[in-house]
Amino acid sequence: MSPPTRPRPSRLLRRLRLLSSDRGVASIELVLIIPLLVLLLVGFDETYVFIRTRYAIEHTAYALANSVGQFSNVVDSNATTSSNTLGSIWKVATTLAAPVQLQSNGAVIITSICDSTSVPCGAASAEAAPTGTGKPQIWWQRSAPWSAAGLSSQVSSSAPLPATFPFANGDAAFVVEVYYTFDPFPWLRGLWPGAPGAQQLYERFYARPRGGSIEGNVPIPLTAS
Repeated sequence: MSPPTRPRPSRLLRRLRLLSSDRGVASIELVLIIPLLVLLLVGFDETYVFIRTRYAIEHTAYALANSVGQFSNVVDSNATTSSNTLGSIWKVATTLAAPVQLQSNGAVIITSICDSTSVPCGAASAEAAPTGTGKPQIWWQRSAPWSAAGLSSQVSSSAPLPATFPFANGDAAFVVEVYYTFDPFPWLRGLWPGAPGAQQLYERFYARPRGGSIEGNVPIPLTAS
């Protein structure tokens, strides 16, 4: 006589046992925790990229101003045959900003400022140490040929320098502006409609030219190629 067989547990009973077992609880916890961990890692990564990008834009504006300030003139040419051509300046800007793709989503603008009380504007001051108050005026302005559309200079023609910037009679200055459009979470945009949108990063650096005559502070002229 064969031994009696046990009745097979029902499907519902098997599910209840799975939910009550440690394996079932661990599976549920894993399903809930993994998306949170992925989101946390992505957030850390995007925060790092943002900080790195912000630093790159600041460094580019500062280093570019430091370099341009040593030129006695800037050549109005997009060629790179000389270090003081606009083409070389734009190329240096993209190199300084790397790995940020400045030429894809950014802009670089250089503005030379002279004293409108000088005759003509841009002439060296006759004084070794000008003491009168000058009136800053935009002499020339150029932007990189790859600058993104809609990114224009924030240097006002009526007030090209801050009120706190000391500007004497016959003085000179220039401004370097760097833009970059930072887009966080671009590959999550379809899955996360509420993800933060693109942010405009902007850095502006004021400086004085250092490549002119020692008798006066000469503005940086823009010469033909």
